Amino acid sequence: MADTKKEEVSAAGMSLDVFDVSAPELIKDLAGTVAHVGVKHYGLTPVTANKLGVDVALAFAEQAGGTQVYIPITLSVKISNRDMQMYEKFNGSNHNQLAKEFGCSVAWVYAVIKRVRKQMQDKNQPNLF
Repeated sequence: MADTKKEEVSAAGMSLDVFDVSAPELIKDLAGTVAHVGVKHYGLTPVTANKLGVDVALAFAEQAGGTQVYIPITLSVKISNRDMQMYEKFNGSNHNQLAKEFGCSVAWVYAVIKRVRKQMQDKNQPNLF
């Protein structure tokens, strides 16, 4: 008896089976990561998430193809996120509480608040010169 399984195709028209065989590892990894996030955080079905992952990866390959792409370690993004959370919770006098909550020293809280405050001012206030 013949296998009548329908071939899954992304919105861009790419066969998921062909993609799995022919795409470079980086592009397949990107597709897999997008699919994982789609299922875990957005409630997509695995099939829909895989299709989305393939389409995002193909779009990225189209945009960045032929160039050298540097992808920095996400630690700096996570630290920036943590620093912004600390800044948002800062009320002017809760340095000790924030140090305990974020697992750092009081001196570090002062430094983070100072740095984020300056970044916010620089972002919101245009340079006059």
